[in-house]
Amino acid sequence: MNYVKIFNEDTRVKIPATIQFLRLGYDYQSLKNDDVDIDFNTKIFVNRFKPSLEKINGRALTYDKIKSILEF
Repeated sequence: MNYVKIFNEDTRVKIPATIQFLRLGYDYQSLKNDDVDIDFNTKIFVNRFKPSLEKINGRALTYDKIKSILEF
């Protein structure tokens, strides 16, 4: 009999971990979305990082300022 392998890294690790994070209240951000703005050196989603950093600091930050923070 030729069984199809259904157990792999996605089914055993990635999907269950993603489900657990979603249950904990995290949001899923796909890399396939058009609105993704990721800094590939730090792996930080700038479109999510910027509003959070502005909220913590209580002021608006420019995109250039955010980039300089990420380069630090």
